[in-house]
Amino acid sequence: MKLLNSAEVTAIEYRISDKTFVCSFAHDPYQADIAISYKPTDYLLEYMEFETWIKSIQETEMLIEDLCRVVFDKVYSVLGDIQFCVEIDARSTVHAPVCVILKNEV
Repeated sequence: MKLLNSAEVTAIEYRISDKTFVCSFAHDPYQADIAISYKPTDYLLEYMEFETWIKSIQETEMLIEDLCRVVFDKVYSVLGDIQFCVEIDARSTVHAPVCVILKNEV
């Protein structure tokens, strides 16, 4: 198959939308969108495996900030010490919409 151009992929972004988690403070559910972006290297984040992992932590009560830290740690364990970003956009009944961002800036 002939490629039309030799463009290099400079970034990969995963977006997982409308997942429900439980707040450890209010004990109420909140909706979250998760975005992960990184420059591809030798390792790639497998979307289906990551989606399965997300489902496994949905019942664990945690603050939105803690969710961002947990996702960040998981991404770091797969991709290693490369530049990447985890962003959580969440909506809850306790407070206004919030966005939490963690970056690994190498």
